[in-house]
Amino acid sequence: MQHRPQWNEVPTLLLIKQRTGIRPYLLQRAVPTVLANLWIGSLSEKDNTRDAFARDARILYHYFSSMAVDLESRLVNLKSITKNEVVGAVELLCVRNGRSLARATCTRRLEAIRSLLRSVQDHLLSTQDLTKDELHGVSVYFSAVERRFASAFKKHINRGASSVHSRVLSEEEIELIHLIMHPESELNPFRSYAIRVRNYCILRVACAAAPRRSELVLLETTDLDLSGTPTISVKHPTPRVIGQRRDRSALKTQTKSLPLTSELASLLATYLDSCRPELIGKGRVSTALFPSTADGKRLSGSSINRLFSRVADVIGAVAAFRLHPHGLRATSTTMQRKRLQSIEAISDSDLLLALSYHGGWAPDSQSVQLYTRLAIQERVERLLGFRSNPAGGAK
Repeated sequence: MQHRPQWNEVPTLLLIKQRTGIRPYLLQRAVPTVLANLWIGSLSEKDNTRDAFARDARILYHYFSSMAVDLESRLVNLKSITKNEVVGAVELLCVRNGRSLARATCTRRLEAIRSLLRSVQDHLLSTQDLTKDELHGVSVYFSAVERRFASAFKKHINRGASSVHSRVLSEEEIELIHLIMHPESELNPFRSYAIRVRNYCILRVACAAAPRRSELVLLETTDLDLSGTPTISVKHPTPRVIGQRRDRSALKTQTKSLPLTSELASLLATYLDSCRPELIGKGRVSTALFPSTADGKRLSGSSINRLFSRVADVIGAVAAFRLHPHGLRATSTTMQRKRLQSIEAISDSDLLLALSYHGGWAPDSQSVQLYTRLAIQERVERLLGFRSNPAGGAK
């Protein structure tokens, strides 16, 4: 009988803090994998893309480890990876609960596997003294393996659902969401009052500060300053906070500190004093601003999605629009642009700088235009005379 590794031998990702930031390392049986970590270290993609690729590679190594196969040894020695092994690995990468994942997810995972295979091929070509025939053999081998993976992925990419893009919500739609999620609302789908207040604070912070979903769940109580001029900060989290959940949430780009209205600051103060301790539970210690009632640790990204999905079910009975954290982020940045455009003295350069800071983007990022295209369109329509100016005028 063939020996199969136990669960504790499943590959894991270790987060190492370096001068350039936090970097993932893939471990197999507590030992760093050589080729995978060389590949991760060579990736030129953004940190969030690199981290996603590393998670995809972990799933690949997980499958071959469960089959008692040393994947790196197979690749280095140009040993055959069978069709059944490829199909099994891709099933693990692309199927959940019997259904193919979204096309975008399957496509990204295919790109991660391709990138890994090409990195291993380049490593062999650069470190081995190979004859002309051996060089040809390496090229043929990796081309065949890549084609086999691409073929297996294609089935799931074709089956997977297309991504549904979030749009900017109208003021009426935002008002409806606030009405449903208000802690006192009879339409609120959550029973616990403490959870209702927490969820309403999540909504209000999402609308005020435009955090990414991952940044929202990583907020800690120390990120709030409710004295004097109240502010909320989005900053680099500690590895301990990141590692509390498997979602690998992380700060993706720039840190920021934004002012809060006195009304929102008062709401958050009430939540911290009266509701958050109930969510954490007695005897637990947690720094998470928005903890889970299950263990007092921070919420995961998927928990935020499920939260808004339950609210969306209520919305579906009276309206038809998609509620998603990404849509709230786009709405927040668009509304901020409209407010800033109403300041006649603001220059275009200052407008872009302020919006970049508000969204947590690098100053030269194109995301400002992408996220606020609705406000840009309305401004162009006013300039061309297709739309009347709002009261007070707009830049």
